[in-house]
Amino acid sequence: MRPFDYAMEAAQKHRRRLLLLFIAGNFAGLAADCTLAHWSIGFYHPGMYLSALWPALAALAAAAFVPFEPRRFGKSVLYATAGASLVVGLLGLLWHLSGQFFAEPAFASLIYSAPLFGPAVISIFGVTLYLYIRSGSRDVFRPLASVAAVSCLGLAIMAYQDHAQNGFWIWTEWVPVLAGVFSAAVLGFYAWKRPLPGAERSLVLSVAVLVLLVGVIGTVYHVSAFFSFPTPLRERFALLAPPFAPLLYCDAAVFIGLTGLWFGGKAVKRLKTDR
Repeated sequence: MRPFDYAMEAAQKHRRRLLLLFIAGNFAGLAADCTLAHWSIGFYHPGMYLSALWPALAALAAAAFVPFEPRRFGKSVLYATAGASLVVGLLGLLWHLSGQFFAEPAFASLIYSAPLFGPAVISIFGVTLYLYIRSGSRDVFRPLASVAAVSCLGLAIMAYQDHAQNGFWIWTEWVPVLAGVFSAAVLGFYAWKRPLPGAERSLVLSVAVLVLLVGVIGTVYHVSAFFSFPTPLRERFALLAPPFAPLLYCDAAVFIGLTGLWFGGKAVKRLKTDR
């Protein structure tokens, strides 16, 4: 058996565990991101503590069931975590909108405000956690692929909002926007056309690689700019582009790969045949 075939079979066997580990890791990353973002502006509202603490608790809840399959109590805990994450994310989205857009409802208010869809990421992983629970008894390929498509579209919107604040002064700032829209379109089609012929599987794999490259290159740009700016650390977090925001594209690439594990057994066999 070739290494690729062995890796595919091992991943297929442990796909639920890998998905839950991915969810737990993302909740932990969200806790760190929200903590840094709100620390840079002084945690001036109590709700900001919720956005930092809840993802950390959700990460612990999800990670606790990675080693073994959750039973009735474990599923209840995960259902509660998924539901609470959905609510926390939606509340954060409304709070970010209320900061400027509700006061002055105009397109410019959407651009020059807190990241609108940042809190929605908590909701997205709440939905993904719910799909993990359901994946034990039913096929969740289409819902997972749809969530991945929505995630890519959300990344495109967040990239547009961030880069519009400086007027897209370098043409390369359009790359993450276009890559996110293109990926969302491909995944949206891919979500409802199954099983995938070899050519379309190659297209989806190419999308994952594209998104990964955008994330790596963007991280290099953001981190280099962040550490070369001569201001105090707290001001850099408050005023500059988020140094690790492009890693969300790398995260989306992993999500696309995990979604592919729900192609089903026949698709995996065809993948071997195609090779």
